[in-house]
Amino acid sequence: MKTERAEPALLRRINERRIFEAIQRSGPASRATLARLSGLTPPTVSKVIDSLLTRGLVEEFDQPRPPLGRPHKLITMATTSAAVLGVVIDAGACCVTDAGCSSPAPPRRPTAWV
Repeated sequence: MKTERAEPALLRRINERRIFEAIQRSGPASRATLARLSGLTPPTVSKVIDSLLTRGLVEEFDQPRPPLGRPHKLITMATTSAAVLGVVIDAGACCVTDAGCSSPAPPRRPTAWV
């Protein structure tokens, strides 16, 4: 039986998606927490986070008041370098709204053109 090998680029994209989903579900989280939530190994999570940081898709910040133990940085969806737009085109109207990357998205009033 012949087995297929996964392409490294495909695996990288799958791992990035798992990290994005973990951040969307949990909100800002440390690399260790993201490893636990995503099921990926800590070195894989660090590689993925470094790649996403370089591309401006996530942001890293210091924890405001760390609990006991060593302080760590938190990872969150980018708010200054990335955006998501939602567009609805209908026969009677066209609406555009800034949906944001974080979940849940804050309520915004769409801009409509008739």
